[in-house]
Amino acid sequence: MCEHGGFDTDIEAVGKALDALRRLLEDEVPGQVLLQRLCEWSVEAFAGADMAEVTLPTGDEGSGRAACTDPRLASIGDAQIRTDEGPGHVAADTHTVLRGDVSGVAGRWPAFAAAAAASGLEKGSFLSAPLPAGGGAGWLNLFSRAENAFSEFDAVLLQVYATLIESTIRLTGDGREAREEVAGLTRAMESRSIIEQAKGIVMATGGVSAADAFDFLVVSSQQKNVKLALLAQEVVDLTTGADGHGVTVPIAQ
Repeated sequence: MCEHGGFDTDIEAVGKALDALRRLLEDEVPGQVLLQRLCEWSVEAFAGADMAEVTLPTGDEGSGRAACTDPRLASIGDAQIRTDEGPGHVAADTHTVLRGDVSGVAGRWPAFAAAAAASGLEKGSFLSAPLPAGGGAGWLNLFSRAENAFSEFDAVLLQVYATLIESTIRLTGDGREAREEVAGLTRAMESRSIIEQAKGIVMATGGVSAADAFDFLVVSSQQKNVKLALLAQEVVDLTTGADGHGVTVPIAQ
């Protein structure tokens, strides 16, 4: 937990956490590692937080992916998934940030309060934000061992933090998809170039038209049960030869 040095200090800490998240996403680390880091950075970024837990329901009833800074917090996420109750669950459903004291919600969310008490937070407080990721509705819970530990400013800042986490993850995913699309187009262009080379070879060696040469390659690829680009590469390799001597490609009449 960082020392509270005012609003500017809190905002700077959140900025550093988001920058660390961006760099981690670029490294394409496993999802569980990412969730664990989010928990740790959240405790560092918010002065009142002693512990944090992230839960992303998987869609299967009563199951989810979770991470926490204290193993005892795992039961809190489990209780919320199992009962569909608790501040994290409500935050995810309503897209709002909730804050309060654990002792004040025992009647509303008994399973959550019991799990929190078992984790040593019977007199603690919470700050919960929605954390959409991968099309699912999850949440980020911050906990303090003290009551009234989180201010209205903390709630606003956590809302911004969670929104920027979502945007960072989405933009990184978009960038990854863009890179994959470019790589796919590059491969397609290379394949097209090889096919054109093979077609030219067939035209030159067989004295046939471009259409007939292409038909020959297509039929041959079907007969050999290989992709057209792979067959075209074989034709080019056969024609040039490993020793640099040309090879004549037969054309079916």
